Amino acid sequence: EPAVRRAARLGDGFVANWCRPAELARWAGWIRDEAVAVGRDLSTFVFAPVIPFWVNDRVDEWPQIRDAVWQYVWKYDDMARMRGRPGPPPAPPQLTPEREEELRAMVIMGSADEIVARLRDYEAACGGELHVISDLLLPSLDPGLLRDQLARVSEAVLPQLRAG
Repeated sequence: EPAVRRAARLGDGFVANWCRPAELARWAGWIRDEAVAVGRDLSTFVFAPVIPFWVNDRVDEWPQIRDAVWQYVWKYDDMARMRGRPGPPPAPPQLTPEREEELRAMVIMGSADEIVARLRDYEAACGGELHVISDLLLPSLDPGLLRDQLARVSEAVLPQLRAG
């Protein structure tokens, strides 16, 4: 909470990583409360959640991206333990069904219309200017699949977001 409130006092915006709308709403409330307390105008303040989403209006593509999402998330979890560890990095541990369920819930998946509707939930949650950062940086993902996804986002999601 102190870091979020500090953003209200000192920052131009707030970046929230892989959060849900309810979390963003809570943090936005803290930011608004702190801004009132210090007499700060938030009219130019930007909320920028990093949101993993995947347009898949053809079939369920979770099986194609699951391992790449797991490797990406696990690597961040492993970084703290990595300090001082000699040798090459280990491979991710086996993905448990429980952790897979958590990861799948974190990644917004669906048609372009469904993605836009879910992103609008984030917009409502922050109650201010929203800049969405789409987290598609999955280094172990097949480059062709990633290019296809970027095209789908560019052609089907971004125009709807820009249209308001």
